[in-house]
Amino acid sequence: MGIKQTGRVIISFIVAFILILPAISHAQQKDRIKVVVRNASVRLQPNVDSEVILSPPIGSTFEVEKKVGEWFEIKFSSEIGVLITGYIHSMFVEVMAAEPEPEPEPEVIRKPVQRQPQPKPPRAPRPPAAKSKFNITLGGFFSAATETFTNTYSVPSWGGEDLYVDDYLESPNAGGFTAGVGVFLMPRIELFGNVAISSGTPWWELDLSVPSPYFFDDYRSDYADTDTLSEPPTFKRNVLSFGLNVYLMRSDRWNLYIGGGGSYVLAKVELIYNVTYTQNLYPLTSDHDVTIDSVTFEESDVDAFGFNIRAGGDFRIGKNIYLFAEGIYIMAKAEPEYPLDTDVTLEFDLGGMSSAFGIKIYF
Repeated sequence: MGIKQTGRVIISFIVAFILILPAISHAQQKDRIKVVVRNASVRLQPNVDSEVILSPPIGSTFEVEKKVGEWFEIKFSSEIGVLITGYIHSMFVEVMAAEPEPEPEPEVIRKPVQRQPQPKPPRAPRPPAAKSKFNITLGGFFSAATETFTNTYSVPSWGGEDLYVDDYLESPNAGGFTAGVGVFLMPRIELFGNVAISSGTPWWELDLSVPSPYFFDDYRSDYADTDTLSEPPTFKRNVLSFGLNVYLMRSDRWNLYIGGGGSYVLAKVELIYNVTYTQNLYPLTSDHDVTIDSVTFEESDVDAFGFNIRAGGDFRIGKNIYLFAEGIYIMAKAEPEYPLDTDVTLEFDLGGMSSAFGIKIYF
């Protein structure tokens, strides 16, 4: 009997909880009202004869504490912050749906993002060198000094002994200019032709040896050279060269080549034509001396055909403009007549080491 009574009590509690659960839920969510009529009034008591304590404008909203008949009980704060309870008639307002409480946003766990290394943007490629068919060159030319000839000339003098003239000429370190053109027969094979013009003052030496009329093998000498002359000799050389260049490397920046061919050298050289001297004799002492009085030169044309070998390179500074430099070695020998005695020929070297540098323009 006691067990049955206990069960009934438990069931009664469960039914009562189910019945009051909606009320509890409704109490937790208060209604809100909105004023929709002009000249609405909030009164101190829920009747029309009560004192008006507030005239809210249209759009004002209030939370409803409870409803008394046709009146809604509300609370609001006065100007001095005092909480006041009042009543507003239902004809002045409309009930707003209770806004559900927003659900909490799910917590987002942000994992640190590992920054991936970004590849460097590719560099803009250098514009390729033009596929050239030919080029022209303009620049400076420098030829190194070379021993041109050395010659010993002799004529009969006293007592069957000979008078000797030792003549030496060295081409100068000369500067000038060069110009040329190149035509590509193949991508790496170039047919070239150029002219180089240079001039300067050569180094010249003369040693005059005169025998004695008194004793055998008793020579006296005098000496002259470029520095002792008021008007030293001149040396002008024009070189016309042609041949083939083979490009070992051609890129958008560098060109390297070697080549060779023929060279025709045209030179104008002042050679000794006459020497005047004074020989002083001293019979009392059987002595003598010699003084060179003057040396006369004659301009001679000395030409020779020979060969050249060369190596050089170009460095690009513009779309089709290059700086170039090359070294050239020329082998060319001639045998001109000696103006001092036309029966004598000289072994004349017109070759030597030269260099060129300047601007090369490809087309």
